[in-house]
Amino acid sequence: MLCVASSGNFIVSGGEDRCLVVTALSPPSTASLECRISPCSGSVLCVDINPADRRLILSGTMAGECRVDRVERPSEQQQQQLQAQPAAWTVIASFRDHSKYVVRARWSPDGDCFVTASYDRSVCVYAKVAEGDGAPTWRQQHRWCLPGVIEALEFAVRAVRSAFACAYFSGLLRALSGASGPF
Repeated sequence: MLCVASSGNFIVSGGEDRCLVVTALSPPSTASLECRISPCSGSVLCVDINPADRRLILSGTMAGECRVDRVERPSEQQQQQLQAQPAAWTVIASFRDHSKYVVRARWSPDGDCFVTASYDRSVCVYAKVAEGDGAPTWRQQHRWCLPGVIEALEFAVRAVRSAFACAYFSGLLRALSGASGPF
């Protein structure tokens, strides 16, 4: 799986080795390893980069886990003084609300929510509930069980804080929304 940052200056990939790899694309003609995030609970099936805070990476695994990791880059001065690794990572949230593979995971456009889909035919929506000690926390807000396997997820912004998570399954499109919270 592969995700390119909206800035175009790095990519995140994940795969069978249960690792996420952050690769810098600067200058554009070269690529250098920034960080290798491991181990995830299972093979990585999906990744997404938070559009509001590009340090936050969302992933889903074959073990039914979705996880948010934060990648911190040392300043250029720290890199020169300490000759430190280009980046370090921290797991800041982990959820096991699915019973099968998490095959889709997407951040909302404002980066405050994310949605996951699994081969257990469920879709879960998580919303940010706090941001203490510099690390945000999320809580599951909604869970839907659908009659088919989810093939794709996307957010469609309706208003300032309202969004819909759309799930494709069995060739059909269903718009999902909640009655409270950011959805």
